[in-house]
Amino acid sequence: MRYLTQKQIEAMSWKDIKLYFLEKYADDAERWQNECDDRKLFSVKYETLVEAINSLPDEPHLTVCVAMNQYIRTETDILDEIKEHFKDR
Repeated sequence: MRYLTQKQIEAMSWKDIKLYFLEKYADDAERWQNECDDRKLFSVKYETLVEAINSLPDEPHLTVCVAMNQYIRTETDILDEIKEHFKDR
């Protein structure tokens, strides 16, 4: 994951910020896309999140942001659980 300064983050759109923070899951999602267990679910959930964010404008309406933030939080909690379960495999 690349690191950005606070100033760089402040200059980014809502959409770019969300995609930036999802980058930490990208390598595992790519590596696990051909698995047949929960690692496959990890890849599918990651791709679905990225697609959902990419489908929105750079600065969506505040109501959409709140709903998407909740959705992202819920889905990334699941990604973190799966990642923790398979961390040594």
